[in-house]
Amino acid sequence: MVRTINLFLSLLLVFAILPAYSAMASADEIVRVTKTLNPTQILEGGESTVTLNIQGSDSVNVVKPNDIILIIDRSGSMDPKNNNGEDKMTNAKNSATGFIDLLDFTKHRVGVVDFASDVKFKDLSSNPADVKSYISGIKASGGTNTKLAIEKARELLRGHRTEAQPVILLLTDGEATEPAPVDNARKLALEQANGAKSEGIVFYTIALLKQNENPNTSAPNLLMKDMATTAQHHHFVLGSVGLAEIYRAIVEEIGMASAYDVTVKDSVAPEFEIVPGSYKDNIPQPTVVGNTLTWTFNELKKETLTFNYKIRHKTGERVGHLSVGSADIDVTFKDYLGTPHQTKVPNPSIDVMYPAPQITSLVEDKGLVQGGETVTIHGANFRANPKVTFGNTAVSSVQFIDSTKLIVIAPPGPQGIAEVKVTNTDGQFANYSYNYYANPEIISIVPKQGKLSGGNEVVITGKYFMNGATVKFGEHDATVKAATYEQIKVTAPAGTAAGFVDVTIINPDGTSVTSTNAYEYLEAPVVLGIQPAVGLTTGGDTVTITGEHFKSGAIVKFNQSVVPTEFVSATELRITTPSWAKAESVDVVVINTDKQEAVLGKGYTYNYPAPVITSVTPNAGPAAGGDFVNITGENFFADSKVLFKDKVVSYTFIDKQHLRVRAPQWTQEEKVDITVKNPDGQSATAKEAYSYTLPEVFELLSVVPNSGLLAGGNTISIQGKNFDNNLSVYLDGAKVTFTLISSEKINIIAPKRLVTGKVDVKIVDMYKREATLKEAYEYLAPPPPPAPVVTSVDPAEVVRTSGEFMLINGDNFQDGAVLWLNDRKITSISFVNSKQLRLRAPSWDKEEFVDVKVVNPDNQSGTLAAGLHFINPPADPAPVISSLSPDTGEMPGGYFVTINGQSFKNGAKVFFGNKEVSVSFLGATQLRVRAPQWEVEATINLKVMNPDGQEVSSPFTYIRPALGPAPEITSVTPEQVLITGGTFVTINGEHFAAQSVVKVGNQQVVTTFVSDKQLRIRVPVWPRAERVDITVTNVDGQIATRTGGLEYILPPPPVISSLTPNHMVIDANEFVVIDGANFQTGSKVFFGDKEVLATFISDKQLRMRAPVWSKAETVSIKVVNPDGQATLLQAGFTFDPKPMKPAPTITTISPNSGPKSGGDFTYINGSNFVSGAKVSFNNGAPFDVTFLSANQIRFRAPSSAKLGPVDVKVINPDGQTVTLTGGYTYQ
Repeated sequence: MVRTINLFLSLLLVFAILPAYSAMASADEIVRVTKTLNPTQILEGGESTVTLNIQGSDSVNVVKPNDIILIIDRSGSMDPKNNNGEDKMTNAKNSATGFIDLLDFTKHRVGVVDFASDVKFKDLSSNPADVKSYISGIKASGGTNTKLAIEKARELLRGHRTEAQPVILLLTDGEATEPAPVDNARKLALEQANGAKSEGIVFYTIALLKQNENPNTSAPNLLMKDMATTAQHHHFVLGSVGLAEIYRAIVEEIGMASAYDVTVKDSVAPEFEIVPGSYKDNIPQPTVVGNTLTWTFNELKKETLTFNYKIRHKTGERVGHLSVGSADIDVTFKDYLGTPHQTKVPNPSIDVMYPAPQITSLVEDKGLVQGGETVTIHGANFRANPKVTFGNTAVSSVQFIDSTKLIVIAPPGPQGIAEVKVTNTDGQFANYSYNYYANPEIISIVPKQGKLSGGNEVVITGKYFMNGATVKFGEHDATVKAATYEQIKVTAPAGTAAGFVDVTIINPDGTSVTSTNAYEYLEAPVVLGIQPAVGLTTGGDTVTITGEHFKSGAIVKFNQSVVPTEFVSATELRITTPSWAKAESVDVVVINTDKQEAVLGKGYTYNYPAPVITSVTPNAGPAAGGDFVNITGENFFADSKVLFKDKVVSYTFIDKQHLRVRAPQWTQEEKVDITVKNPDGQSATAKEAYSYTLPEVFELLSVVPNSGLLAGGNTISIQGKNFDNNLSVYLDGAKVTFTLISSEKINIIAPKRLVTGKVDVKIVDMYKREATLKEAYEYLAPPPPPAPVVTSVDPAEVVRTSGEFMLINGDNFQDGAVLWLNDRKITSISFVNSKQLRLRAPSWDKEEFVDVKVVNPDNQSGTLAAGLHFINPPADPAPVISSLSPDTGEMPGGYFVTINGQSFKNGAKVFFGNKEVSVSFLGATQLRVRAPQWEVEATINLKVMNPDGQEVSSPFTYIRPALGPAPEITSVTPEQVLITGGTFVTINGEHFAAQSVVKVGNQQVVTTFVSDKQLRIRVPVWPRAERVDITVTNVDGQIATRTGGLEYILPPPPVISSLTPNHMVIDANEFVVIDGANFQTGSKVFFGDKEVLATFISDKQLRMRAPVWSKAETVSIKVVNPDGQATLLQAGFTFDPKPMKPAPTITTISPNSGPKSGGDFTYINGSNFVSGAKVSFNNGAPFDVTFLSANQIRFRAPSSAKLGPVDVKVINPDGQTVTLTGGYTYQ
């Protein structure tokens, strides 16, 4: 509420102090119109989209008085029972009330029309309380007759104030349904909206759509868009979210516009036509007559309005670089003073081209390398006198048959594919492929033989080989490694059988050559078996290999290791196995002397010897576990498993003879077996090798304090002996979290309890030993709260209409307290603390003392009799004029007159005789007006009338203007300006006057009179770089012109010097600053090809957020200025990969045991836990946990089908895990 009040007061202050338009604002600065095309190049008969962007100036800061009718839909669809409980009616009423609270009622009036099947209304009022009271009584029911509501609003606005802008603000959530059918209801509602706009009423619309409704297809939303004055005046929300913000935004802009009664007339050049219906989505739609489109609307905000339509080039009309308009765009409008303005906007041009040629076929499409083939080129869009080339060779003569056929003679060319290119006289061309061919020849093949499995390199020499040629050995394709015109290198394919085969070469163009019986395949060895096929890693076993085609001198390999080999026969070899580093299956390879080989994959298997345990030291320890235990033996491995009984424990691998483990926690005294199990399944067990003993039992002695309130939260100390962290503490049967202070003291926090009474305190250790103190702690009831006391009101006296803030002082106030002034309940109060409440004084209907009563939520109250005094506001004094500056002026008028005096009011009117003029309110002692034109010399009364009707007059004298010497221009400073406009230029010369008019080219600009020797202007935006004339015209019609006196030049292109920072993690999305030069407002920034939203800091600096990137890489940075000039910084920014977060660790689990049924709260303590982490018991499905911190997570232990220890695993969202073996035991 405080923020809303502060915002309202800030808006009031802004509206009160802002001056009128800057005296420097020209027509093209108040309303800027740009016209663009997409695409800017089309073919004859093609289409282009025309975009008109119309933007108002943001220098408008005068709030024009408005008379506003709020139209609120109260049909049955607004009722919560028709919206799944969403109370649209209440939301709409609350938002409208917020609109009333923010609105400046010293300027504006508001009325209400609420409608369903019928219409009710509240007439225009300047009393916000009355309007809000009316809105609060609106109830939802009935149909939706939008037509009647707008009709009533138009009727009420016919009585709007002369100086006020009439406004309708329509809110509805549904389709217009009455009078039926729906199409008729829509039509009548839209007719009423259009009638309102034709009467000069500004029309705002808010569509209250369903949460899942598509605004692009929603019938209510489309109707409301058509009703709105412009797209800037239409809003929608899904559900009711954002409704109050829309009302707030309308309050901030209402009465503030760049221009009024705007007309934009655009034309289309005779070479083009408007595509029918292409403008139907514009808001508002244009009036189209022939090739002219005209948009009219009542007011223009500073935001950009965008209108689109399409044009189509007329086939047969001229082509080339054409203007799309038959005349400049004509823009007319009025400023807030009602002064008419006009500006012209030049049209862009478009390039219209003939269609490019196309080639569909060549007949013939191949020929010998010597050339001479007659070729017919078929296609489309050929033009007379084309140029035809085959590769780089031009055809000497081209027969042009028609636009679809050409005939040429192919010139000589190299073997292969040549590009046939047809180029029209306008430079456009088309390509097609032509094949030059020659029959290949084979001269030699080296080597001429090879192994049956292939794979060896063969070199073929000859002539007319082509890149991409294929080679066959018999029926099998060889792999081509390299090819030239005279040589091909291939890898021989595997053969079907031993013997000779033909070698064939086939060029890509289909020509081929075959050499008969040119290559011979040789037989390879075969391995059929190995005996024995299994042995130990120690090696030394004799193994026999059987097969076929073994040769004397053959060698055997196990994987890549050569094994000593004995040749027995062509079918048998004998070897002795070498020792092996690990247990695995190895490939057995036989290689003959001709390098052909045979492989028996995984033909021989090595196994490890079994493990042996010789000793366990020490052989005993406490049940709490944690002692280091050394296991000595043989044949241990780094990935062996160690078990205490059936519990797997973590260990440290020292070497193959030594392992070290930390003894796990145990639940009872007993001797347990220790087992070492190797990865291959072999194991060794030492029976009863380790003995567990239980610790000394704990004692429970006392509880301090022994009582506390039902609300809990106090600390309770439990005294005893032999306490540790592995205990469970229960208060009244409920398990509570405890803090171990020492072995003799535990602290707990008392939980809440609903009833008073004494409860037991119980402690249970991990071995299920327990102790209880019966009725050791008592819960007590709290004392009742005190009644509120009102001691004072600050201020104790307020003006009954002021609405100022007040403070209620006292004691024992509660949040939710209600305030009563006499018998009037005030609910809009702010609870500051138990001693203070704050509110805005309500409007009171008479002067009197009132009682102030505060009622707490528990119905206890306190009253300060006659604690507040409402007093009447003082009467306003009449205005006084002390002087006019000047009090005499020439009859043409147009100069400023300052009125000095006292007691002027914002909203005062000024009259020259009976002519009312626009007023700039500068303060209670000063007004400023522009003198109107007067027809005769005379002394007239200048009258000031305050809004309350009190007035004062003073004489003002009009005299005839004296004809002076003609103006002269001696220089213009500076003489060069950028085409972006906005530069201040000083015109030096003689005989200038206060009413002198300056033109830049043919554009009139706003002029500041400095002296009779100097004028100052702000130059407008210019469409191109060129020299333009400067013209000065005095009020008596005398003119001075400086031909080419001002030169428009292009701005320098942007430059990037550095980025800070120049690298960032891919998803950081943090700010980046680009330093450089020549940046402009509206400069665009691209990371790679992705545009980002950039903030213009200065011409030397831009700022933006680096976009989220999909991968780590370095990208270029591009800046594009609005004039199209751009700069590129290659590899200017690097997206770094996300750093890997550290893996989680587990230090303890508390408690680390529980029942099979599960359900106990369990805490895992450790480090590097991440929100979203999950936990798995015994490799089961992961489940969600409560993330407490990076060092602790909490969950309820799951149920288990069996007793005993289970592994506990923590899984972070990034996939990193940690496992505590046997970390939790089910008992």
